[in-house]
Amino acid sequence: MGTVSTLKKKKEEFSIDDVLSTAAVTKEKSSSSKVPVLTVAKDLQEKAARIREIKDQLDSLSSEYDVLSSEIVEGIEPLRAGLIRKQGYLSSVKIPDSKGMIVGVTWSSSYTKVPLEMKETLQGILGERYDGYFAQKLVIKVKDVGEDALKELIVTVGPEQFSRFFEVDRWIEPTKRYTEEFYTTLDKDRGKLAPLVKQYKASIKVK
Repeated sequence: MGTVSTLKKKKEEFSIDDVLSTAAVTKEKSSSSKVPVLTVAKDLQEKAARIREIKDQLDSLSSEYDVLSSEIVEGIEPLRAGLIRKQGYLSSVKIPDSKGMIVGVTWSSSYTKVPLEMKETLQGILGERYDGYFAQKLVIKVKDVGEDALKELIVTVGPEQFSRFFEVDRWIEPTKRYTEEFYTTLDKDRGKLAPLVKQYKASIKVK
């Protein structure tokens, strides 16, 4: 009995953080491949040139938009902070522009993920107040394993308890072979398949 009790105790004595850290995923950089250049008619070449011009304009305007947005937010932040101290929290304000119109500014309650390595630093700043301002979050992804391994997991957790710990979203996903053979082996069935299996729109990249 003593041996069984000791083994059970050892099983229970582990750090969840240590277990989770062993399952951390390292993302690999995707490698670029050689892409063929098609010979196309002049009208398509002109459209490609025009789309490049538009993309350059959009990039320029987007950059200017970001700079102006940042400057506006920085400029009104002290005014918003003063108003919050007097009236309580508000996520949106409006300011007039030089043409008599109104521009609205809204702050989101969403933040970029704070690395766990920052916990001690934040605790050092906030002390006992830390738990009131921060909560440790996690998302656990089940590895892409075979049916036997999945059954083993369900048995371990218990079928009746599975839904307590996991959310399942199921769908059908075309294989690499489907994509590669869509215009060859599947050519006769394309008309029937296309409305059912909708591929993402092709993106145009201008460098």
